[in-house]
Amino acid sequence: LKQSLSAQIALDWIALISLVHYTGGIWSPVAMAFIFHIIIGAILLSRQACYLLAAFAALLLGIVVLFEETAVWPPVLLLELRLNPTQVEVSGFFLWAALAVILIVTAFLATSITTRLREKEMALSQSEQALIRAYDEMAKLYQLGQIVNSTLDFKETLGLIAENAAKLMNMKACF
Repeated sequence: LKQSLSAQIALDWIALISLVHYTGGIWSPVAMAFIFHIIIGAILLSRQACYLLAAFAALLLGIVVLFEETAVWPPVLLLELRLNPTQVEVSGFFLWAALAVILIVTAFLATSITTRLREKEMALSQSEQALIRAYDEMAKLYQLGQIVNSTLDFKETLGLIAENAAKLMNMKACF
Protein backbone atom coordinates (compact mmCIF):
# COMPACT_ATOMS: atom_id res chain seq x y z
CA LEU A 1 0.00 0.00 0.00
CA LYS A 2 2.79 2.42 0.90
CA GLN A 3 4.61 1.78 -2.37
CA SER A 4 1.52 2.35 -4.47
CA LEU A 5 0.70 5.47 -2.43
CA SER A 6 4.25 6.77 -2.90
CA ALA A 7 4.08 6.09 -6.63
CA GLN A 8 0.73 7.89 -6.84
CA ILE A 9 2.10 10.91 -4.97
CA ALA A 10 5.20 11.00 -7.20
CA LEU A 11 3.13 10.88 -10.38
CA ASP A 12 0.74 13.53 -9.05
CA TRP A 13 3.62 15.81 -8.17
CA ILE A 14 5.29 15.41 -11.56
CA ALA A 15 2.01 16.43 -13.17
CA LEU A 16 1.50 19.24 -10.67
CA ILE A 17 5.01 20.69 -11.12
CA SER A 18 4.49 20.60 -14.90
CA LEU A 19 1.15 22.34 -14.50
CA VAL A 20 2.71 24.98 -12.22
CA HIS A 21 5.51 25.55 -14.72
CA TYR A 22 3.20 25.81 -17.73
CA THR A 23 0.75 28.16 -16.00
CA GLY A 24 3.28 30.80 -15.04
CA GLY A 25 5.71 29.23 -12.61
CA ILE A 26 5.73 29.98 -8.90
CA TRP A 27 3.35 32.87 -9.58
CA SER A 28 0.67 30.43 -10.67
CA PRO A 29 -2.13 29.82 -8.15
CA VAL A 30 -1.84 26.14 -9.09
CA ALA A 31 1.19 25.98 -6.77
CA MET A 32 -1.26 26.03 -3.85
CA ALA A 33 -2.56 22.61 -4.97
CA PHE A 34 0.26 21.01 -2.99
CA ILE A 35 -1.81 21.81 0.10
CA PHE A 36 -4.36 19.17 -0.92
CA HIS A 37 -1.63 16.55 -1.08
CA ILE A 38 -0.44 17.51 2.39
CA ILE A 39 -3.97 17.17 3.78
CA ILE A 40 -4.47 13.79 2.10
CA GLY A 41 -1.03 12.74 3.36
CA ALA A 42 -2.07 13.64 6.92
CA ILE A 43 -5.07 11.35 6.57
CA LEU A 44 -3.27 8.40 4.99
CA LEU A 45 0.26 8.64 6.37
CA SER A 46 1.95 9.01 9.73
CA ARG A 47 2.65 12.41 11.27
CA GLN A 48 6.34 12.20 10.43
CA ALA A 49 5.67 11.13 6.83
CA CYS A 50 3.29 14.08 6.40
CA TYR A 51 5.97 16.53 7.59
CA LEU A 52 8.46 14.92 5.21
CA LEU A 53 5.91 15.28 2.43
CA ALA A 54 5.48 18.99 3.22
CA ALA A 55 9.24 19.52 3.35
CA PHE A 56 9.72 17.71 0.06
CA ALA A 57 6.96 19.76 -1.58
CA ALA A 58 8.63 22.96 -0.35
CA LEU A 59 11.99 21.72 -1.63
CA LEU A 60 10.51 20.82 -5.00
CA LEU A 61 8.89 24.25 -5.33
CA GLY A 62 12.19 25.83 -4.25
CA ILE A 63 14.02 24.02 -7.04
CA VAL A 64 11.43 25.23 -9.53
CA VAL A 65 11.85 28.82 -8.27
CA LEU A 66 15.64 28.54 -8.45
CA PHE A 67 15.47 27.27 -12.03
CA GLU A 68 12.94 29.91 -13.02
CA GLU A 69 14.77 32.82 -11.37
CA THR A 70 18.11 31.81 -12.92
CA ALA A 71 16.44 31.28 -16.33
CA VAL A 72 17.58 27.65 -16.47
CA TRP A 73 13.93 26.66 -16.86
CA PRO A 74 12.02 29.87 -17.59
CA PRO A 75 8.31 29.71 -16.79
CA VAL A 76 5.96 29.20 -19.70
CA LEU A 77 2.59 30.88 -19.80
CA LEU A 78 0.15 28.62 -21.63
CA LEU A 79 -2.83 29.69 -19.55
CA GLU A 80 -3.60 33.15 -18.17
CA LEU A 81 -3.41 32.07 -14.52
CA ARG A 82 -0.23 33.89 -13.64
CA LEU A 83 -0.22 37.04 -11.55
CA ASN A 84 1.39 39.94 -13.36
CA PRO A 85 4.80 40.34 -11.69
CA THR A 86 5.02 43.99 -12.81
CA GLN A 87 2.09 44.79 -10.55
CA VAL A 88 3.40 42.73 -7.67
CA GLU A 89 6.94 43.62 -6.64
CA VAL A 90 7.74 40.41 -4.78
CA SER A 91 10.59 38.05 -5.47
CA GLY A 92 9.84 34.47 -6.48
CA PHE A 93 11.98 33.37 -3.53
CA PHE A 94 9.82 35.35 -1.12
CA LEU A 95 6.71 33.75 -2.57
CA TRP A 96 8.36 30.34 -2.30
CA ALA A 97 9.19 30.99 1.38
CA ALA A 98 5.56 31.94 2.04
CA LEU A 99 4.35 28.77 0.29
CA ALA A 100 6.82 26.66 2.29
CA VAL A 101 5.50 28.11 5.55
CA ILE A 102 1.92 27.50 4.42
CA LEU A 103 2.76 23.86 3.58
CA ILE A 104 4.39 23.24 6.98
CA VAL A 105 1.52 24.93 8.85
CA THR A 106 -0.96 22.87 6.83
CA ALA A 107 0.92 19.69 7.75
CA PHE A 108 0.85 20.68 11.43
CA LEU A 109 -2.86 21.48 11.46
CA ALA A 110 -3.91 18.45 9.41
CA THR A 111 -1.84 16.00 11.46
CA SER A 112 -3.10 17.51 14.71
CA ILE A 113 -6.68 16.96 13.63
CA THR A 114 -6.10 13.44 12.32
CA THR A 115 -4.18 12.46 15.47
CA ARG A 116 -7.13 13.49 17.63
CA LEU A 117 -9.54 11.67 15.35
CA ARG A 118 -7.44 8.49 15.49
CA GLU A 119 -7.34 8.68 19.30
CA LYS A 120 -11.14 9.04 19.43
CA GLU A 121 -11.53 6.18 16.98
CA MET A 122 -9.34 3.98 19.20
CA ALA A 123 -11.36 4.89 22.30
CA LEU A 124 -14.59 4.15 20.45
CA SER A 125 -13.24 0.77 19.34
CA GLN A 126 -12.27 -0.10 22.91
CA SER A 127 -15.72 0.91 24.16
CA GLU A 128 -17.31 -1.23 21.47
CA GLN A 129 -15.22 -4.24 22.51
CA ALA A 130 -16.18 -3.71 26.17
CA LEU A 131 -19.84 -3.49 25.20
CA ILE A 132 -19.61 -6.73 23.22
CA ARG A 133 -18.00 -8.51 26.20
CA ALA A 134 -20.68 -7.18 28.54
CA TYR A 135 -23.42 -8.29 26.15
CA ASP A 136 -21.91 -11.79 25.93
CA GLU A 137 -21.78 -12.03 29.72
CA MET A 138 -25.40 -10.91 30.01
CA ALA A 139 -26.44 -13.50 27.41
CA LYS A 140 -24.65 -16.22 29.38
CA LEU A 141 -26.33 -15.10 32.60
CA TYR A 142 -29.69 -15.15 30.86
CA GLN A 143 -29.03 -18.69 29.62
CA LEU A 144 -28.03 -19.69 33.15
CA GLY A 145 -31.29 -18.24 34.47
CA GLN A 146 -33.22 -20.21 31.86
CA ILE A 147 -31.43 -23.41 32.86
CA VAL A 148 -31.99 -22.82 36.58
CA ASN A 149 -35.70 -22.21 36.01
CA SER A 150 -36.02 -25.36 33.91
CA THR A 151 -35.88 -27.75 36.87
CA LEU A 152 -37.18 -27.88 40.43
CA ASP A 153 -34.64 -30.43 41.74
CA PHE A 154 -32.30 -28.60 44.16
CA LYS A 155 -29.19 -30.78 43.55
CA GLU A 156 -29.67 -30.69 39.77
CA THR A 157 -30.10 -26.90 39.89
CA LEU A 158 -26.87 -26.47 41.90
CA GLY A 159 -25.02 -28.74 39.47
CA LEU A 160 -26.28 -26.74 36.49
CA ILE A 161 -25.29 -23.48 38.21
CA ALA A 162 -21.78 -24.80 38.95
CA GLU A 163 -21.32 -26.14 35.42
CA ASN A 164 -22.54 -22.97 33.71
CA ALA A 165 -20.75 -20.67 36.16
CA ALA A 166 -17.50 -22.33 35.12
CA LYS A 167 -18.32 -21.67 31.45
CA LEU A 168 -19.37 -18.09 32.25
CA MET A 169 -16.08 -17.33 34.01
CA ASN A 170 -13.99 -19.25 31.44
CA MET A 171 -12.83 -21.78 34.04
CA LYS A 172 -12.21 -25.50 33.67
CA ALA A 173 -14.40 -26.56 36.57
CA CYS A 174 -16.51 -25.30 39.43
CA PHE A 175 -17.86 -27.06 42.57
